Amino acid sequence: MKIIGVSNFDNESAADILICENISEYFGNIVVAYLNEIAGEYDDYYFKLVDNDHKQWKGMEELV
Repeated sequence: MKIIGVSNFDNESAADILICENISEYFGNIVVAYLNEIAGEYDDYYFKLVDNDHKQWKGMEELV
């Protein structure tokens, strides 16, 4: 599993950011809950736990 940050406002030009790779699902859920709690409702990124084979969105690089 890995933790990524995606655009909180569904902005297609914003790229996903990688926070952590190769983390267990148990600890990943704890870290994601904590990151989203301290980030707040109006932060630029929303953090989530995804599978290792999840392809990250590259933002403007994919749109052009």
